[in-house]
Amino acid sequence: MAAAVLVGLFPVLSGSTTSWVVLAVLGAVAVRSRVPEYRDVVVLASCLYVLALVPGVSLWPLPAGAALLLTAALAAARGGWSRWRTWWRVGRIDAVSWALVGGVVVVTVVALLTWHHVVDRRLPAPYVELAEGRPPWLVAGAGVGFLLLNSFIEDSIFSGLLLGLLDRFLPPRASVAVVAICFGLLHLHGVPDGWVGVAMSGTWAVLLAVLRHRTGGLVATYLAHAAADATIVAMLLPSVGH
Repeated sequence: MAAAVLVGLFPVLSGSTTSWVVLAVLGAVAVRSRVPEYRDVVVLASCLYVLALVPGVSLWPLPAGAALLLTAALAAARGGWSRWRTWWRVGRIDAVSWALVGGVVVVTVVALLTWHHVVDRRLPAPYVELAEGRPPWLVAGAGVGFLLLNSFIEDSIFSGLLLGLLDRFLPPRASVAVVAICFGLLHLHGVPDGWVGVAMSGTWAVLLAVLRHRTGGLVATYLAHAAADATIVAMLLPSVGH
């Protein structure tokens, strides 16, 4: 559980002495662990914190994506790819699951639009700096690329790796709760931000985790996640340059 929480606390602990101490302890445990899912999460967390210090890849979701690729490569090298395929797949999407996806999308869009109307947030400064002065078509294309990539990376980490690890040791409701807390904390400085953003993202993560448990795959969660990120991009990109 500590490894999962460390991933969620990335925006708070990144670069801190505390993070390196915790990673060292978790790494020592992982060396002796017989739980491959635990080793995967510790490798992911270690790569994530190290890559965040590298210029050029520190902007989210680049460090998370690179960490995910490295973790997947190491897992495959150890013969663990079949383990990842238990959740990195389409899953069983029946009529009820499609209805749940539609419901999650509607609730998410309404919540995000309400949040934006109330707080009138703009894109975080690093993204604004990248977008300013660029042709509109390039900014729009980058926004689409971001939402497609970010959804895949975050779903693979939280609804895949972390949920897969927690499901081995906790009842389904407890594992969903821990993943929701971790995902919420990840958005403390994200979009939506602050403690309101933590609560919104955490609640949303519960819905995604339920979809993941119900379907057994990531496609349903990915579609719902991509719709939310598309809403964020559509809301905030027009603010660039204003």
